[in-house]
Amino acid sequence: MTKIIRSLTLAVACTGAVFAAEPKRILLVTTSTGFRHTSIEVVEKVLRELAAKTGEFTIVSTSDSPDYPNYAAGRGGASIAYGTATQQAAVNTALGTNLAAVTQKATAAKTALTQASLSEPAAITARAAALAVAEQELATARASAFIALQTTPNKLSSDQVAVMTGAKPAPAVNDLVTKVLAKSMSAESLKNFDAIFFDSTVGELPFPSRDDFFKWVSDGHAVIANHAGSDSMHQTPEYAKMLGAEFMIHGQQAVGTIVNFDSKNPATANWGAVREVYEELYMFRANNFDRTQVHSLLTMVEQPADGRGVPGTPVWYPVAWTKMYGKGRVFFTSLGHREDVVDPTWKDANGERKNTPDVAVAFQEHLLGGIRWALGLREGDVTPQIKTQLPASSIPAPAGRGGAPVAIPAAAPAPAAPAGR
Repeated sequence: MTKIIRSLTLAVACTGAVFAAEPKRILLVTTSTGFRHTSIEVVEKVLRELAAKTGEFTIVSTSDSPDYPNYAAGRGGASIAYGTATQQAAVNTALGTNLAAVTQKATAAKTALTQASLSEPAAITARAAALAVAEQELATARASAFIALQTTPNKLSSDQVAVMTGAKPAPAVNDLVTKVLAKSMSAESLKNFDAIFFDSTVGELPFPSRDDFFKWVSDGHAVIANHAGSDSMHQTPEYAKMLGAEFMIHGQQAVGTIVNFDSKNPATANWGAVREVYEELYMFRANNFDRTQVHSLLTMVEQPADGRGVPGTPVWYPVAWTKMYGKGRVFFTSLGHREDVVDPTWKDANGERKNTPDVAVAFQEHLLGGIRWALGLREGDVTPQIKTQLPASSIPAPAGRGGAPVAIPAAAPAPAAPAGR
């Protein structure tokens, strides 16, 4: 029996796996108070799929909240009518189905009136009366349909009804985000989670208590973030310290040659030595990214978009890393702007994609491996490999999957800085 136990222990140690009694719980934050990335919902879908497939973790999202903003087409801010996007769609579908006949009747009556000849005043009067009757029938039917709707799971709150009827203006995005985060990120709520995932959040998120959040992380919980998770909390320096960097600028989307700096880490074990990805590639502020404080996973040796860099800075463009924040584990990847980086099945309106499906498959394995490490389900070295911030010639070449080094140029080009967004 002793030999069996030792064998099982050795097997677990060799795989790097840590078996949990029950799935870990991740709070997914998808709110934003600035530019809205269209990939946010795609990342959420993929995360839920990975959770269901592995059974290792569960996802609770801020988008589940009834106060979640109905972001307009995922672009630049929000336009809120009422309720969540899912709820609003359900309401509109139900009302449209129930009111189709009377709506058609009212539309026909209006058309008949506009087509009436001015030389026939009696016809105009009759058609105007018919339109009034049709519009009254529509109003009555709408009220009845709405009353019936309020007995279903899509029931709207009194505030939502007031917004829907125009009795009060739609709430501001920041007000709704504040309500959502006050519940999901309170100190009491965070006790229910093992990790928090910032899904391309942008802007100064109204954390209910910054101190409680940072203490929760440093006490041994995990933070996972992708892409514009680094373009958040610019007024809160501790956030960049925790995450490891702060977004500075990006150029036009382009193909980046992304080098694997640690092929043994679960987040990069399936990346390959080098992979080309068409993506919006980030550069970070030099004053709060310190590569001596992070364990590098993915990097670029050049920035291909709009000038390839900032004059005077050494050549090194971080893409993904892990680090510790107190006892807490932090995993960040700047990938995930484009939907076709995230989802191998996604296509644009023309049925096209810039990245081949294998890129998205590799990204999902990258994301899953990082999540597993952050949750303590897989182990990986978190020691910073680089001992100096100075020049690129002192940086050791990252090893590929076969152990062969990937050459890194010793000097960085110094053209004009790229334009901001």
